[in-house]
Amino acid sequence: ILVSFASQAAVSSFSRLGKKFQLPKMERDRNLIGLEHHFSESVINDLNRWLGHLPPKIAFQIERMCRNGWFTPQEVLAEQSYIDSLRGRVGELNAADIIGSIDLSIKDEKALTAEGMQTPLQKHLSAIEHGQRPMKSTSPGSGGIFKSYHLYVTPSAFTMEGPLIDQSNDLLRRFPTCHDRFLRVSFREEDLSSIRYDKDIDHAGFVRDCFLPRLQDGILVMGRTYQFLGYSSSALRDHGVWFVTPFTTPDGRRHDADTIRASLGSFTECIQKPAKYGARLAQVFTATVPTVKLSSSQIFKTLSDRFARDGTLFTDGVGTMSASLAKKIHSQHQELKRKKRRGQMLTPSVFQFRLGGAKGVVVVDPTLTGDCLFIRPSQEKFDAPDALDFNVASTSTKPMPMFLNRPLVQILEHLGANSEAIEELQRQAVRDVSSIKESLDHAAEVFKKFGLANSFKVASILRNMKHLLQLDLGSTVSAGRIQDPFLLEVLRIATADILRELKHRARIPVSGSYTLLGVADEWGVLEEGEIYAAVRHDFDDTIEHIVGKVAITRSPTMHPGDIQLVQALSPSQLPPQCPLLTLENCVVFACRGDRSLPSCLGGGDLDGDIYNVIVDGRLHPKSTKKPASYTPVPPLTLDRDSTIGDIAEFVVNYIASDILGLISTTSLALADQNPLGPSCDDCLHLAELHSHAVDFPKTGVPVTTKLPRVQARPDFLRPEYVADRDDKAYYESSRLLGRLFRAIPDQELRLHPPKKERTLPNSFTSRYGYSAFDSVSMAMLRSMGRNLVYVHDGEVEEEMFEYWSHFARQLDVICHNNTLSNRGKPLSEEEAFVGAIIARISDRRVQKEYLSQLKMQTEELAREVQHDIEGDDENSVEDRLHRAWYAW
Repeated sequence: ILVSFASQAAVSSFSRLGKKFQLPKMERDRNLIGLEHHFSESVINDLNRWLGHLPPKIAFQIERMCRNGWFTPQEVLAEQSYIDSLRGRVGELNAADIIGSIDLSIKDEKALTAEGMQTPLQKHLSAIEHGQRPMKSTSPGSGGIFKSYHLYVTPSAFTMEGPLIDQSNDLLRRFPTCHDRFLRVSFREEDLSSIRYDKDIDHAGFVRDCFLPRLQDGILVMGRTYQFLGYSSSALRDHGVWFVTPFTTPDGRRHDADTIRASLGSFTECIQKPAKYGARLAQVFTATVPTVKLSSSQIFKTLSDRFARDGTLFTDGVGTMSASLAKKIHSQHQELKRKKRRGQMLTPSVFQFRLGGAKGVVVVDPTLTGDCLFIRPSQEKFDAPDALDFNVASTSTKPMPMFLNRPLVQILEHLGANSEAIEELQRQAVRDVSSIKESLDHAAEVFKKFGLANSFKVASILRNMKHLLQLDLGSTVSAGRIQDPFLLEVLRIATADILRELKHRARIPVSGSYTLLGVADEWGVLEEGEIYAAVRHDFDDTIEHIVGKVAITRSPTMHPGDIQLVQALSPSQLPPQCPLLTLENCVVFACRGDRSLPSCLGGGDLDGDIYNVIVDGRLHPKSTKKPASYTPVPPLTLDRDSTIGDIAEFVVNYIASDILGLISTTSLALADQNPLGPSCDDCLHLAELHSHAVDFPKTGVPVTTKLPRVQARPDFLRPEYVADRDDKAYYESSRLLGRLFRAIPDQELRLHPPKKERTLPNSFTSRYGYSAFDSVSMAMLRSMGRNLVYVHDGEVEEEMFEYWSHFARQLDVICHNNTLSNRGKPLSEEEAFVGAIIARISDRRVQKEYLSQLKMQTEELAREVQHDIEGDDENSVEDRLHRAWYAW
C-alpha cells in the first residue's frame, strides 16, 4: 500500500497507530513515487483477464509475485509474451516451478525495494530457466499427500504461498486432477499471526467487516472467483477454511462449491444448526490416508451403544472390526505410507477413521470372522451410503510418550502429587540434554525421547554411526572421532529447543508412562474403575503390561477432577483367552458403572481422544476430586435450513470470539495467586467456560461471560520473546510452576540461526567443505568397502546429482515457507533437519501450525529422496548400495 502524507506530523501519527494495530513496517522509498499507474484499475483488470486464461498453477505463481510485493502488476504484464513463450518451451508444470522460484532468486525480499525495481522480471526468470534443471523425481508420493495452494487474508492484503506439501483428505481425493482449483485460506493479522482480541476497538465488528464479505461473496484471485467451501475442525481452530473455484472434471461434469457440498450426503439431522452442519461437513476435510474401498455388505450397523446409569455413553465414538479386514487396511496403509519395517507390519489394534458420514475409532475384535466392520449410532454423523472408502486418520501402531504440561503440573501439585519428583524429572531432562554432545548414543536417546528429527530418522542414523561405523563424538578429529560442524549445529539447536519447551511449556517427559488412544471394553470384562493397557516397544518388540494403580487424565486439564486414579489389570487377572489380551498401544475403559470414565476426564470420549496413563506413583494425587459435570449449551438453531452464508457467519463469529487460550492462561494465573489453587471459585468457573468454549465449534454459541480480572501475572507466564531484564510486569511465583520456570536460565535459550550464507544447490558443501575423505566417508568405506565395487557410472552420477539438486531446492523452499520471522530470514537447514523453529514468537498457535507443517513437509521430502536413491524395487542390495554411495 502506497500512502502519501501532508506533513511529518502526519507520518508520526500514522506510525504510532500502525504499531498499535500491527501494520507492516513502513518504509520510505522514493522509487515508488510516480508508480501509481502500475496499480491502476485498468492494469489490474488486464492482469485478471490474462490470469483467468492461464492454468491455475501458473496463474497462482504470477499473482503471488504481485501479492507478495516482488514485482508490480504492470511489470508482470510487460512480460506477458515472455511468460507465455516460457510455458510453450518448458510446459505447464516446469513454467509454474520456474516462476514459483522467483523469491529464491531475489536476494532482497523486501517489497519493492530499489534493487528489486531495477532488476527486470525477465532477467530473473531467464536465469532460473537456464540455471535450474527440471524437477526429476520418480517417487510417487506417499498416500494422503498432495500439493496445496495457500492464501493468507489480512485486513489490508493477500499473501500467497505454495504449492506446499500438505495432507490430503477424502474430498480432494475425489478430484485427483483438479487440486489446483482448491485454495487453503487463512485469516490473519497483518504480521500473519493469529487474529488477536483487542478490547480497545469493536473487535467483533472489525473482524466481521474485514472477513465476512470474503466468505460470502468469494475471493477474486488468479483471475477467478473462489467460493467458500468448508473447513476441517483443526483448520477452523487455526482460523483457516477451504475455497474452490468452479471447474470441469475429465468426464465433462461441472463442479462448484454448492454442487460439491450437495454431493457429500444428507445432513437432515443438523441442517438447521449452522455450526453443527459445518462440523459435519468438516469430516470430509480431515487429513487422512486412503486405504481399501469397502462393500456395503461388509458394513454392519447393528452394534448398539452402551449407556452408563447417568446417561453418559461408554461407547461414544467406538466400533469394532474383524482382524482379517484390519490386516488388509493396515497393509494398504503401510504401502501408501511406504513403511515396511518389521514392527510396522504388525496390525494395530485401533484405527481412527472416516467413512462417509461415520467417524471415530474401531478396535480389532478377534472374535469376529470374515471381513466386517461394525459401526455404532454414536459414530454416524450424517448419511452418505455411497461413500465406502475407509480413510485412516491415525492408528495405535506405536505408544506415544507422555509429557507433563503447565495445567497438568499445576493440578498435580494442587492434588498433593510429589512436587520434588516433578522437579527431579525436569532436572533429569536437563541432564539428558546436557549429555547430548558426549556420545552419539546419548544424542540418539535424546532425539528419540523428545521426538526430534523424526523426518530424517536421526536417532537411528546416530546409532548406526556409533555401532556400525564405529564413530563417536569427540573434541578432536581422530580415528573414530568426529567433530562434524553440521551435526554440532544440529545438536545445538536441539538443545535450545528442548530447554525452551521445558521452561516455557513445562513439557517434561515422564518415562514409563504413556499417551494412548482410548477404546471401550467390548466384552464386558472390566469393572467400574478398572482399565487394561499393554504397550509394545518397537526397539525390542517386547510387550509391557501396565499393572496396578495408575493415574489417568486427558489434556487439557482445567478442573481438579480431570485426573482420576484407576486400577490397571494384569493378564493374570483376566479370563483365559480374553480378547483384551490381543489389544496393544491403547487404553481400554470399562463399560460398567454410574458414569463413563472418559467423560470424567475433561469431557472426553472415544472417537479418537488420547489419554495420559501415569504409572509413576510419585505423580499420583494423594486424593482425587469429583469430576466436573456441566449442562450442555444448546446449539444455535434456526427456524429454517442453514445456508453456506449462515456457516460463514459462524466462522466469522468463531474468529472474533475465540478465547480458549485466554481462558486457559487466566486460569493458570488465578490458580497461582489463590490459596485454594485450581479449586477456587474463579478457576472452577473458568473450567466450565473452557468446556463451553471447546464446544463452540459444534454449538455455535460463544463464551460471552466476562472473564475474571488478573491483577498480576506469574513469571512462568512470561512469554519467551520478553527478555528477563524486561519482566518487571511479572512476579516471582513460589509454586511449582514458578520453580520449574526459574530452574532453567534464560541465557541457555539465547540461540540465533547460523549466519552462513545459503548457496544452492550446493549450500551444504560450500558451508562445511565436505569431501569423500571426511571421517564419516572413510568409516563407511571401511565398513562396506568389501561390498562396494567402485566402477565409475556417469549415468547414475548424473541421476544422483539431479535428485540432490531437487532435494536442495525443495528443502530451501520449505525453509522459506516456514519461517516465523515475518518474511525475514528463512529457517536454517539445521532447523529443518531437527524439526524446530528457534525464532522467538508471541503466537504459540502459529508456531505449532508451522512446526506441524515443517515436520510433515520434511518427512515427505525425506521419503521421496530415499525412494529416488534406492531406485526400482527390483534393484539388488548391491545396486542400491552403489546408488547410495553416489548420492553420498
